Amino acid sequence: MNAKKTVPLILCISLFLSGCSLAISPKANSIAENNIPPSEIREYENILEAKKILTEIAEKNSLLALELAKLPELKRTISIKELESLKNILTLYEIDPLAFNSAFDKMYKEGIPEIRKFCTPLQALFWLSGKVQFSKQNNPLLNYDLESLLNKAWGVHGIVLLEEDVKKILTERVYVEDKKEIRSVLSKLSTDSSIFRNNSFQDEVREKWSNFEEVTDRLNSPRLVFKYVKPNLYYPNTLRFTSGLESPYKRSPEQTFKLKTGNCGIQALFVDYCLKKAGYETVVIRYDCTLDFCGPQRELMSYTNPTPYHWTVAYKEGGVIYELDAGRHYMGGPYKTYSEIAGGNPFQFRKSWPDSKQ
Repeated sequence: MNAKKTVPLILCISLFLSGCSLAISPKANSIAENNIPPSEIREYENILEAKKILTEIAEKNSLLALELAKLPELKRTISIKELESLKNILTLYEIDPLAFNSAFDKMYKEGIPEIRKFCTPLQALFWLSGKVQFSKQNNPLLNYDLESLLNKAWGVHGIVLLEEDVKKILTERVYVEDKKEIRSVLSKLSTDSSIFRNNSFQDEVREKWSNFEEVTDRLNSPRLVFKYVKPNLYYPNTLRFTSGLESPYKRSPEQTFKLKTGNCGIQALFVDYCLKKAGYETVVIRYDCTLDFCGPQRELMSYTNPTPYHWTVAYKEGGVIYELDAGRHYMGGPYKTYSEIAGGNPFQFRKSWPDSKQ
């Protein structure tokens, strides 16, 4: 990389990192005078070390360094653990630069780079780098696959719920196939005490997955939204939801996030909120159900008594229509028309939250 590009990049990195802790120049004077607590001195030294590592990464891949500097973890107080994570990523890059660059190119294209706050797959790699030591034998970027990376970094099979939430899932899930899938995952969680019932695991879930704004910033592509909603939001087996008659507009996306439940309309509004926040053009669709069609995978889910209608979300990517159906755990497309999503049944567009609270 030539010198003309290096200086602006390092300045950008410095600007990103300077927002995560105290200002550098005043701190430097204080350190010289030895008038500040040792803990704050360590924080300052961690910032300098992080900048040094990012500068070294920038010499190898400038875009990678810039995207790393956008991660929330590097815009707050930087800990020794986060420094080690950065060093581990640098080590992984040096192990196989070609594999890293190929995987990072796919990571970067997940979502809309111009709008999202940060690159979520890269954040997942950063999280993983704090848990494992990378090597030639342990390189998660060989034959890169987004779902595999998220399964390793987010939690077991993408489940990021606290223990009390998980306990309710089996008894309150509606669909037969849904229950089979979740039961298989939960059996692994419940029997592996080193993962699921470990206090540090529960603390990590609270830290990373309890803040609505942080999580919805993270869910910045259709695949990321789907990866989250499939195991972590569920359709409860209660009359007020299975009747399908409760207005989804009585529940905000943040309430849905906290309760982890909702009928198809409630889940659709949550999906729509996340995708709009990530910059996607979306519409919420409600269509009439018939015995022949009430959403993809109806037969697989053994839902033999469909409600009068079903809600889903359509979004555009590359100018083409796709569907993300949280209620039926389905992603589909491309479609030529919105009518195809409804299976040819009568449909109508519904307003997004909070445009209408009808």
